[in-house]
Amino acid sequence: MSLLTTKSRRLAALVAIATTTMVFLASCSPAAPETAPVTPQPAGPTALVEPTVEQAPPTATPAPTAQPEPEVGITTASGVQYIELESGKGPSPHEHDVVVLHYTGMLADGTVFDSSYDRGEPIMYTLGEETTFDDWNEAIQLMRIGGRARFIIPPELLIDDAAKAPDEPFIYEVKLVAISSKDAYDDIKATDYVVTDSGLKMVDLEVGDGPEIKPGELASVHYTLWREDGEVVDSTLDRGRPFNFVLGAHQVIPGLEEGVAGMKVGGVRQLVVPPELAYGEEGYG
Repeated sequence: MSLLTTKSRRLAALVAIATTTMVFLASCSPAAPETAPVTPQPAGPTALVEPTVEQAPPTATPAPTAQPEPEVGITTASGVQYIELESGKGPSPHEHDVVVLHYTGMLADGTVFDSSYDRGEPIMYTLGEETTFDDWNEAIQLMRIGGRARFIIPPELLIDDAAKAPDEPFIYEVKLVAISSKDAYDDIKATDYVVTDSGLKMVDLEVGDGPEIKPGELASVHYTLWREDGEVVDSTLDRGRPFNFVLGAHQVIPGLEEGVAGMKVGGVRQLVVPPELAYGEEGYG
């Protein structure tokens, strides 16, 4: 069923703005000082000014999960052992998707040598592109948004030209926070959505564990925006930096304003935005 709610087929052809948006609320500031009302900007996110937002403070690195003996998991083709610690409820990533991850890297004795939590922000990279994390790409694709898993990377996969092979495996505990892929969200059922009085559809893929954003506060979000036909219009994940706006100041389209309200820091929410909550019958681009 089409999401375009226009008065005629002619108008429907003009209104290519029924969009599905994945929003990851990365952080929000304390209440912003009162300012003069901001004029709504129907030209869309590209016309908005992005206020400066302070980096989210580091959070405590989660204590490594106890490792019962023996552990049974899945061994990928590359040789990484995958052990699911917590099942996610969202979709799984595919090759060429941008993934957002939190992780803790440990030695076999539990000594932590690296943690994205200590830096106060997750890592972000494209599956399939050459990175230092190539060995675990197959394991990442076994995860679902919101899930946690342990990856055990054997020593022979840790050898490179500049490093001596370690004697023991590296262990990573990984949480899949978000992905930028329209196709990955196609399996969400119609009954999963909450439909508001305005016609906005929303579903939480991951409920955040931080404070809830309030009107007047600065929201810092990652999003991927696509049309109903699957064409990706824009993604902050591709740019590697979040988009910032003051909730309630009419700096974004009504659908995004309504959809972000009530989210908690760390949450992932999918929105289906009808034209009247986006760029109207005239459309945008």
